[in-house]
Amino acid sequence: MGEMDGRAVLITGTHRGLGRALARAFAEAGRPLVVHGRREADALEVAAEVRSLGCPAVEAAFGDLREAALGQRLADAGERVGGVGTLILCAGILGPMQPLLDTPTETFAEVMRINVDAQHAVVRAVVPGMLARGRGVVLWLTSGLGRFALPNYGAYCASKHAVEGLAKVLHADYGERGIVSVAIAPGMVDTDMLHAAIGSDASEHTPPERAARGFVRFEGSVSAEHAGASLDIAPWLP
Repeated sequence: MGEMDGRAVLITGTHRGLGRALARAFAEAGRPLVVHGRREADALEVAAEVRSLGCPAVEAAFGDLREAALGQRLADAGERVGGVGTLILCAGILGPMQPLLDTPTETFAEVMRINVDAQHAVVRAVVPGMLARGRGVVLWLTSGLGRFALPNYGAYCASKHAVEGLAKVLHADYGERGIVSVAIAPGMVDTDMLHAAIGSDASEHTPPERAARGFVRFEGSVSAEHAGASLDIAPWLP
């Protein structure tokens, strides 16, 4: 999908970790960007950083994933930089690390609200613009825990299984109209979330900058053959 090269990339959760590395990597690749942070100051900070890296156009959007208006705010920001060609759903939370029966219903629901419901809301706001243009790529950040389960990861595991389902459903509903929807797992990336998940130093794992360059490579070569798939980024890592 070489025609995507000039389209903007919208990335949620760019203030830190893999999201920030993705913003930097796509800026260095010369792509227009929409960057997102929960707070306005966070989003503006990242926008300033990617401009300094040569990003040709950038819009900053902010808001908590649970805000009903966030999806439209992101979509509007995308239109201001020429339309979103690729949406990368990076923002999410780990949730409690405890057995499923020990997880309060309201806590479980909050993880699903952020990791699933909010992703759906962003897609509902952004994808119509892609459909109007006849093409678009949606990358849903997943995990190995979207395919199998480990003890004490109940809420996160359930949310990522749901994300994988949403990626497939989006393809089933809109693949014939030019939307390439892919669930893609970054693997073990050295971030605060991984540190919290494994309870130890994560520095021996993939640096976020390397993982982000893998995403740039993948996005640059994505095609209809990837649509509806659940993939690992490993084959595209530099």
